[in-house]
Amino acid sequence: FTSKSSAEFAVRSFILREPERMMRQMEEWSRHPNAHVRRLASEGCRPRLPWGQALPLFKQDPAPLLPVLEQLKADPSLYVRKSVANNLNDIAKDHPSIVLDTARRWQGVHPDTDWIIRHACRNLIRKADPEIMALFG
Repeated sequence: FTSKSSAEFAVRSFILREPERMMRQMEEWSRHPNAHVRRLASEGCRPRLPWGQALPLFKQDPAPLLPVLEQLKADPSLYVRKSVANNLNDIAKDHPSIVLDTARRWQGVHPDTDWIIRHACRNLIRKADPEIMALFG
């Protein structure tokens, strides 16, 4: 199904039941040739997916998400890159320092990656977080 459309709601119960196994699967899907499957790798593990079941384990510790997001940071598909930005935006609500560190590492890597970090930091920018404001000028 995912090769034709998105199915991020379907994987969340599996993530809650077997997070380590599912995150290994998400990393594998992050390298898939199909953009829908790559997006599932990011969108399916968002800590605060709107209208979806929250993933409290990733609200508490988003570290397992970072390898997937690293893999997708310069994805050729805007559909996938938007998901990466939204995932980071979710993380920023609980762990702004992780997103700030990621933004610093990714800045200047690729124009598409610069768009991701700016979009990911949108709520921190609205809050006028001094470190984020310094990063974006």
